[in-house]
Amino acid sequence: MRECLLALVAAASLGYAADDGYIEPERCADCHRQIAESYARTGMGRSFRTVGPESALPGFEPGTFSHGASGQSFRAYRKDGRYYLRRDSADGSIESEIHYVIGSGNHARTYLHRMASGALIELPLTWYAGGGWAMSPAYDRPDHAGFSRPIAYACMFCHNAYPQLETGVEDWEGGTRFPPRLPQGIDCQRCHGPGREHARTPRRDAIVNPARLSTERQLEICMQCHLETTSLALPSMLRRAGRGVFSYRPGEPLADYMLHFDHAPGAGREDKFELVSAVYRLRKSACFRASAGALTCTTCHDPHGAPRRYVDACNRCHTMLSARHPPAQECVSCHMPRRRAADAIHITVTDHYIRAGPAAAADTVEQHDGNSLPYSGEVVLYYPASLPRTAENQIDMAIAQVKQDSNLAGGLQRLEQLIAQYKPTRGDAYFELGEALVRAGQPSRAIPYFAEAVKHEPKQWRYLGALGTVQALERARGLAPKEVVLIYALADLYSKEGKLAEAIALLRQARELEPERVEGANNLGTALLKMGDLSGAEAVLREAVRLRPELAATHLNLGLMLAAAGRGDEARVHLRKAEALSLVGGR
Repeated sequence: MRECLLALVAAASLGYAADDGYIEPERCADCHRQIAESYARTGMGRSFRTVGPESALPGFEPGTFSHGASGQSFRAYRKDGRYYLRRDSADGSIESEIHYVIGSGNHARTYLHRMASGALIELPLTWYAGGGWAMSPAYDRPDHAGFSRPIAYACMFCHNAYPQLETGVEDWEGGTRFPPRLPQGIDCQRCHGPGREHARTPRRDAIVNPARLSTERQLEICMQCHLETTSLALPSMLRRAGRGVFSYRPGEPLADYMLHFDHAPGAGREDKFELVSAVYRLRKSACFRASAGALTCTTCHDPHGAPRRYVDACNRCHTMLSARHPPAQECVSCHMPRRRAADAIHITVTDHYIRAGPAAAADTVEQHDGNSLPYSGEVVLYYPASLPRTAENQIDMAIAQVKQDSNLAGGLQRLEQLIAQYKPTRGDAYFELGEALVRAGQPSRAIPYFAEAVKHEPKQWRYLGALGTVQALERARGLAPKEVVLIYALADLYSKEGKLAEAIALLRQARELEPERVEGANNLGTALLKMGDLSGAEAVLREAVRLRPELAATHLNLGLMLAAAGRGDEARVHLRKAEALSLVGGR
C-alpha cells in the first residue's frame, strides 16, 4: 500500500493526473518488467521526449539545409549540451532552442520549442531517416509557417501520453498551454486505461485488457490515433460535445468520443494515401472486409514490441498458393509495399491497403493546403458507419459540413434549421454556426448565435471572445488570463475605436507574455504607425519581419511604414515581397 501511495505522489508531480486514475508508467514495470522493456523500444514508446543538457538526444546529427522555395538556410547544431535550430535569410536570423522531439527516429524526428508562456512551437526542419534534414511536413513552400506553428492539444493527443493540465486550463482541441513537465512517450495507459486501481489491487477487472474486448473495441484503441481519412481540410474528425481532448478511455465506443468523416463517394479522392492512413487503407482491403471484423491491427503487430513474421498472419487464410503464385517467405513487399505518402514525401511508410496488384506511382510533390484545391461537397460520415437520428447526431453532422467550409452553403442552412428545431443546450452548436457565418461574410448574423452560446456556457472564454465587445473580452480575459489571443482581440477593438494608447499598452503587455509571437510585433507596429510614431513602428515591424519573413502581412506593414517615411526604394522591396507571398497563400 505504501508503494502505491508513493506512486500516486510521483504521478502528481511528474505530469500525470492522479485524480483521473493515471499513474507514472514506471509503476507498470514493477510487475510487467519484460513487457515494459520491450515496449520501451517500440516507436510508440519513443514517440516523445524532452531534450537538453540533462537529457541528451540520441541520433542528433548536426547539419545544414538550404530551402530554395523561401530562400532561407537552416542549421541544426548543439552548443553547451543544448540543441538549436537557426534560420538565416535576407530579412534576418532567428535561433530557437530545441526542447522536445516528436518521433522515434524510425521514420523521422520533428523538433519543438517551448515558449515562456508554456506554448509549444513546431520548428520548420525535420530529420528524416531516409534522407537527413529537410523541411517539416507542409513546410516546403515560400509562405511556410516558420518558427510559429503552434502545437495544440489535438496534436499532442496522438504523439504522447496524456499530460496533466494545470488547474483552470481548458482541455480543448485548440489548447496550447502545456504544463512544465510532460510525459515521455505514449505509455501503457493509452491502451489499457488509467492504472491506479490496478496498481492498488492487481485484479483483472481493474484494468483494460484489449484482448478481452470485442474486435471492434480493440481496433478502436488503435483508431484513436491511427485513423485519419485525410490531412487536408474536410474535417476528418469531430469530437463529441463536452469531450475534452484527453478524455478518451480504452474500451469505450470510439463514436462516444469522436466521429470520423470522409469525402463524398465519386469525389475523385477514393485512393488517398497519406501518412496517418493505416487504418483507413486497411479497412478498404478485401482481406479486412472478408474477415468480418477478425482482422485487426494486432493480427500483424504486437503493440508490446515482440517481433512477428507477417507472412504467418497471411497464411492463416492464404494457405493454398495458386499455381501462378510462387512460394514466398514474405508477402508485404508486394501486397503492402512501402510508399511515399502524399503529405510526407521524404519518408516511405507501409501502405496498409492489401492489394493484388502493384501500387500507384509515388508522389513527388508534397500535398498541403497551399498547393491542393479545397474540397467542396458533402462531408459524409465514415466511422461509425451510421448513427441514430437523434438531435445531437444531426447537429454534429451539420457542424461537420461547416467546420472547415467544405459544404458551407448547404451546411449553414442545415445547422441553422436544426438549431431552430431542437434549441440545443450545448453552446458549441451556436458557436460553430456563428463562426461559419463570419467566414461566410455574414458577421452581423453571427452575433445572436455567439450570445446564445454564452447564455448556455457563460464561463466559456472562447464564446465570450467571439462576441467581440469590450465587456465580453474583459470577462473572457478574467477566465483565461494567459490567452494572449484575447489581448490581441481587445487591442484590435480599441484600435478600431481610435483608442490607440489603450491598444498599444495592451500590445506591449502581449509582447512581454510572448515575445516570440509575430502577432505582437506586427500589431504593435501598425498601432504605432497609426499614432505617427514612425521610428517606434519601424523597430517593431522589422522585428516582425525577422520573426516571420514568410508572412505577407509583415512585409506589407513594414513597406507601408517605409513609404510613409518617404523611403520609397526600400518600401518597394517589402511591398513586392508581400505581393509575391500573397500570390502563394501567405497572409
